[in-house]
Amino acid sequence: MTLREYLKNNKLSVRKFSKITNIPEATITKYKYQERIPRPEIMQRIMLETNSLVQPNDWYTHKFNFNLK
Repeated sequence: MTLREYLKNNKLSVRKFSKITNIPEATITKYKYQERIPRPEIMQRIMLETNSLVQPNDWYTHKFNFNLK
């Protein structure tokens, strides 16, 4: 499950999740929209706070569009 899905399913705002995890709101927003991937220790903190619903491999689900010729 992505962080975005978790927040939506649990009706949590970025602000509230930021306070729960002690991670800045701006950083949570970047994680939510997959603009940034957390460091391993932050992934672990998020995994613990989400009861393992957001797993480390969930951060790597971003679809890349490469134009290979």
